[in-house]
Parts: sequence; structure tokens; C-alpha cells
Amino acid sequence: MFTLSGMFIIRRKLPDFSLLIRRKYVNDKFPSRLVTGSSHSQEEWCPHYSKQNWLKKSVQYMCIHTANTGLTREDLIFQETVESTHHITPELRLRLITPECRLWMATPEESPFPEPFWGFYWPGGQALTRFILDSPSLVVKQKVLDFGCGCGASGLAAKIMKAESVTFNDIDKDAMIAVQLNGSLNNIAVDKFASENLIGSSCKDYDVILVGDMLYDSEFADSLFIWLKELHQRGKKIYIGDPGRYAIAEHPLCNELRCLAKYQLLRSTVLENKGHSQSYVWTFS
Repeated sequence: MFTLSGMFIIRRKLPDFSLLIRRKYVNDKFPSRLVTGSSHSQEEWCPHYSKQNWLKKSVQYMCIHTANTGLTREDLIFQETVESTHHITPELRLRLITPECRLWMATPEESPFPEPFWGFYWPGGQALTRFILDSPSLVVKQKVLDFGCGCGASGLAAKIMKAESVTFNDIDKDAMIAVQLNGSLNNIAVDKFASENLIGSSCKDYDVILVGDMLYDSEFADSLFIWLKELHQRGKKIYIGDPGRYAIAEHPLCNELRCLAKYQLLRSTVLENKGHSQSYVWTFS
């Protein structure tokens, strides 16, 4: 049922910033990834992604870069992204970091953001959002949580499809700003946010939990899977978007999932995500 696209090889010629953001694919089975290039024989290794380091770095970057530029975080996000419909949900316009953007070729030191996952429309999020838009009754009159929302596409789709309410959750406060920008771009009112880590919470105020591209790290997937299964057992509807990364494909609980939908990704998305050509939507059986 699950297939993986090899070792997610990162080419040496990719910019430092691209290496940084693509650590979303690192997991504890392979704590580092081979970095090679067509014109180089030398091998390098990409260090394991640390959420604790990310949080510390996030605060430092936000303070330093905002102070240096004099721009608001909203101004910075608008300045460093472009409007894009080049994905499998073109009815949604999103401000993203694309190859046309300065940050695509920037080093981490040149970026006003530490690791802007919200600036990319990851394959699991694309599948989940497409599924919501293609399923008229899925979220109607439901209270929805977009967990780890990133750019907010799935939650915005839920708003379009007449959810009673949608709460956008992400520990990166820049993501909250990005969601507001994307909401405005699509004439969608965005008014409910949660920036705390919700893993382990009861989610008593929600009927539907959307989880896109969050199962990218095996250790993190353990706690996330257990929490999601508990929510499912309490009657919550859980929808997971993922292209079949190792953390979900090899997890013991994956046998308790069933596939609801499969989508072919655009060629550009395949190239940017190390060969994943398809993405899936899962729920608990």
C-alpha cells in the first residue's frame, strides 16, 4: 500500500536554505541524509532536525530581522512570497516561497525566517485540501481544527465547504500571519487561531481534525499517532494527508489506517519533494 521514493537524495547544488527547509523529510530511521551533486563525488550529511533548536532560533530570527528591516512580519511575508496557483488546488491562491523568490536561493543567514514551513505547499497538505474541496459533505456544519496548519490551505478549504468553524493551529506565529494573508487573498474570513502545542489535549471543541504533512519524523509520529488514535476513539473524525513518508509507512499503527483518496502531484511538486509522485488521504479504520 505504501511506497517510498528512495532516500530523498538532496543535490549538493541546492542552496543552503533549501537544505534547511527540506529537513522536514528527516526521520529517526535515517538521522541524516546523503547530500551529493552531479559534479561532485564528495559526500556530506544533513544534521537531524531539532524542534527545540527551531523554537529557540525562531524567537531570535523574529526579533533580529524585524528590528533590522523595520518591516512588520506581515510585510516581510508578503515581500518574500509570491501568489501561486501552481498546485493541485488551483481554486486556492496562496502566497508561497517559489523558485522566483529570493529566499529560494538564499542562505539561512539571509532569511528573515528560521524555517518557514508555512511558505511551502507540501504534498500531504495538497492531497488533504483537494479531498476536502471534492467532498461536499465532509466538513459541513463541523467544528474543524487544522493542526499544524502551515499555509492554512486545508483549513481555508474547510471554510469554503461550509464548516461551522475552523481553528488554525501552528506553533510558528509567522504561520498565523501567512494564513491571514492567504485568507484575505481568497476572500475568506480567518478568525480562530491557536499557537499552542495541542498534542495530548482533548480537542473537546472540535469535530474534525485535519493533519497535513505532520508525520515526517518517526519519534514525533509516535506521540502524534497515539494522540490521534485516542481522538478517533472519542468520536473525532481524523483526516491525514501524507505522500507516504517513512514515518507513516513503517509505523505500527499504519495498519489501522485506510486510504480515502490518492492524487497525482504536479511535476514541480514531485521534483521539490524528492520524487513523491502521489499523495494520499488517510483516516482510522
